[in-house]
Amino acid sequence: MVEQLESGGLDLEAAVSLVERGTRLAAGCNQLVDNAELRVTRLRDELMFAAFPAGEKGVPEEITPEYITRQRLLLLTEQPPSAGQTTVMGWVPAGTPSMAVGTVEALKSAVASDVGMAILPEVAIDANMPNIILRPLRPPLIRTLALVEHRNKPDGPALQIVRRALLELAATSGGNGKPARKSIESAKPARASAKAGHAAR
Repeated sequence: MVEQLESGGLDLEAAVSLVERGTRLAAGCNQLVDNAELRVTRLRDELMFAAFPAGEKGVPEEITPEYITRQRLLLLTEQPPSAGQTTVMGWVPAGTPSMAVGTVEALKSAVASDVGMAILPEVAIDANMPNIILRPLRPPLIRTLALVEHRNKPDGPALQIVRRALLELAATSGGNGKPARKSIESAKPARASAKAGHAAR
């Protein structure tokens, strides 16, 4: 690749294409090196749910990717690129209209304010969401939570405490690849409250 560039026999378009390919290859090699320096421990899987404003009419009992194409989808973008965003966009059809929101709490607030609908992970769901309707997704959308550590990072007491707490939490809330039940159950009172609030209007 370097020899081709140094030969000078390439036109501008071919040279640019070759440089871009080299950049991609270098990035891939760097990623392999980074991954080799990481230790990944799977914690648990969690289901994701569709969230709508409480006043939304005609929301089906289960939400399909096709249904979401007709909605304004709000996406979580806490990190560029957000793992949650990638998971959601892999589930909905290509070209689904969307709008980025910075944090989970801002996402829930936007849904409650009728800005649009969102897909929330179990960890973000609690019973105190009276302005939001929750629905399961069909087919189910599941994401995996994991603990990622640098192998060369000192294993101090504080890190050991955090690691142990995360592993214990995973073991009591749906570890070993099983979605947590507590979060699923917490969706029920939120949904009932949302319906009651809509009926009062």
